[in-house]
Amino acid sequence: MPTIFNRHRAMQAFMPSRTGIILNPFYLIRRGLMHAIHAEASAMRGVLLDFGGGSRPYETIFNIEKYIGLDIENSGHPTSCFPTQA
Repeated sequence: MPTIFNRHRAMQAFMPSRTGIILNPFYLIRRGLMHAIHAEASAMRGVLLDFGGGSRPYETIFNIEKYIGLDIENSGHPTSCFPTQA
């Protein structure tokens, strides 16, 4: 059960739903950002380069050929979810 809650809470950080207003102190800002990204996502084509993408929370929104996240190593964001590039 705690795992489900933690996963839901983590998702609310970047893609807040109505329950996010309780769990996320940045609810209004992140909700507006998510709506703006959704509005532009359908126009994106080809390869998308995300500067400062941190843990790449918006990657699943885009229907593109390739998503490249670029961030500095010591940015303060968790980078453990980045795939290794060959």
